Amino acid sequence: MSALRTGTIGTGIAVNHAAALRAIPGVGLVGAVLVSADPEGAS
Repeated sequence: MSALRTGTIGTGIAVNHAAALRAIPGVGLVGAVLVSADPEGAS
């Protein structure tokens, strides 16, 4: 069986989601788009 390929898009906590997805055996994180909710880039 091939690995499940997934990605995440989000602000702030998407970093935690990406780390959690990478920790699951058989899941390959192929992309992550992490966007700041703060126009100054602080969050």
